[in-house]
Amino acid sequence: MVGALSQEAKDAFAFDQIPWDRFPCGPQTRDDVARMRSDDPDVVRQAVRGVNGELANSSWSVAALAVPFLLRVAADPHGSCRAYALEVAADAARSTLGPGRRQMLRLPEDEQLFEPSGYPGHWGIAAARDAITADLDLVLSLLADPAPDVRPYAAYAAVAASGRLDDVRSAVQARLGVETDPIVRAGLVFAVAQLACRLPDPECLTWTQTLWADPATPPAVRISAALSWLCLTDSPPPEGLLFILDVCATDDTARLMAPLPWLRAISYDGVTALHRWVRGLLHPDTWHEIDDPWAPSPTQGELYLASWFNGLPPGRLPDPYEMLKNTKWARLGTPMGQAASLPAALARLLDPDPTVRADAARDVLTEVTHQNTVYEATVPVALYIAAILNLPSTTAGEPAGDLLPTRFTLLEWLGDTSDDADDESVAAGARIFGPDHPDADSTVRIYRELRPAVYRAVQELLDDPDSRVRDAALIAAIPLAEHPALAAQRDILADRACLLLAASSNRHHRNRALDALRTWGHDTSTLENTEDAAARQRYNLVRNPDPWAGAGSTDDPPF
Repeated sequence: MVGALSQEAKDAFAFDQIPWDRFPCGPQTRDDVARMRSDDPDVVRQAVRGVNGELANSSWSVAALAVPFLLRVAADPHGSCRAYALEVAADAARSTLGPGRRQMLRLPEDEQLFEPSGYPGHWGIAAARDAITADLDLVLSLLADPAPDVRPYAAYAAVAASGRLDDVRSAVQARLGVETDPIVRAGLVFAVAQLACRLPDPECLTWTQTLWADPATPPAVRISAALSWLCLTDSPPPEGLLFILDVCATDDTARLMAPLPWLRAISYDGVTALHRWVRGLLHPDTWHEIDDPWAPSPTQGELYLASWFNGLPPGRLPDPYEMLKNTKWARLGTPMGQAASLPAALARLLDPDPTVRADAARDVLTEVTHQNTVYEATVPVALYIAAILNLPSTTAGEPAGDLLPTRFTLLEWLGDTSDDADDESVAAGARIFGPDHPDADSTVRIYRELRPAVYRAVQELLDDPDSRVRDAALIAAIPLAEHPALAAQRDILADRACLLLAASSNRHHRNRALDALRTWGHDTSTLENTEDAAARQRYNLVRNPDPWAGAGSTDDPPF
């Protein structure tokens, strides 16, 4: 479809010739392409960013449709964000990089990928490569562009072409012979090596060794040559190469090389991308470790949260008023950004008016609740809620019409949050990310350490006169009691779970109580009713790892 566009149509930005409506997110991407013709640089950048957002969502197909127009944004000498447009066009022709010396410069040729919609993503990647090939003369002309930031991105895009690779190699090598900017030269070295990964060149290994071994070569070029050498062979790195990496891979060099697209592809903070690449090449076995070079570096919020945790009073809940005042909430992340607005809402949880407390609970819990994830701000919010849970002000003015008790609302949230950090959730993360890399989530680990302190606050409400609060306290206590220090509490909770099952019809509460009893080795056959058995069967069906088993043949695709 992209290949059917004539050069005239592409040059004229005739994007309406493409049936965008036939693709997921097509209308949005069409609008982004339309905005690329704006005279406002900010509008153009936002439009390019919109296409990049589709790539972030693994929507390669619509990104491929935008490639011809991205290349024309890059080719406009008076345009804005030209390098960015080249980067997005080139990334549409790539999939995610992987660890290992043979992986970091490779362009997957036969990999099957699928978009969230089920559309074959590898078709989109192939279309993007064909689109670059169709405009290869335009891309190669940018190797000599007057703007030094454009030239390495032109090489980055050219090496992703599906054809004419000999022409690409000749053009990149010719440019390298006359290029004077050391950072651009470093990028061109990466491009030559990446071409050698796609189109074998036995002389390339020797050529890169000559470059990194030459003391007259600029440090950035020596580094790119050394990394390229490592990507081209499985041979052990010679001492000379390790010495070059040690001497030349400084913070200053990393900062200078950070804008190169090969580094940006693995960069979360720019400056450390070079060091990630070096460690990933020399120590590929550290892929699943917490300090894995490809994993995002700890955010400022995570670092602050760790420091905050270390400053907590051992074994007891902090004073809620001091905690509200002294916690640097603006440093902590939420699904909506930063937590700067949380202190005011948290303070209202102690308002004497139950209606104000209900609104505050909604504001607070909405701010830190999204997709079963424990965010940076979730941890201090949970500890603050535990610290105020038994204060008389949380029941002031109750009962209040149809409003649920404040304690019930807070306990329900504590239970759900503890479920998100329970042993089963951590085990699921380990299955996905590896046994030594439990979701790489320091916030979950900190929350799990705080479970005994939170439990002590919840425990006091297990005998609350309001059955709603009493049951919510039990359901919150169950996942907290998974902590080894609370093992002795499980028999007490089991007795209370049996009482709940005798009186409650709340489906969520009954499921949690029955699951806990089974996990703790109790026979639940006499405690289940008909609805419980049906719910368990539905749950087992959902968890069946082979949902097609026994379903017979079907013409419908699995997606």
